[in-house]
Amino acid sequence: PTTIPPARFAVLGLTSMGSTFFSVRSLRYVIYPIQVLAKSCKPVPVMLMGAFMGKKYPPKKYVNVCLIVAGVGLFMGGGSNKSKKGAA
Repeated sequence: PTTIPPARFAVLGLTSMGSTFFSVRSLRYVIYPIQVLAKSCKPVPVMLMGAFMGKKYPPKKYVNVCLIVAGVGLFMGGGSNKSKKGAA
């Protein structure tokens, strides 16, 4: 049993459904590789907000997020160098 009133629960559900709908609709205007790269960096703001709100994360979690961000950065920065060498 929950203590949340049904009206508030309905608002929460509709808000969640609406955010999913609009986020999917807005992603139509972004190319797929950028979508994947942006989603890969999602843990950064989630962890920042969690830390801001007082949540404690283990050091391993910070290392994992740093590795993900570094990998995304290397992936994004690596493509332009190869195309310049091949064109010259």
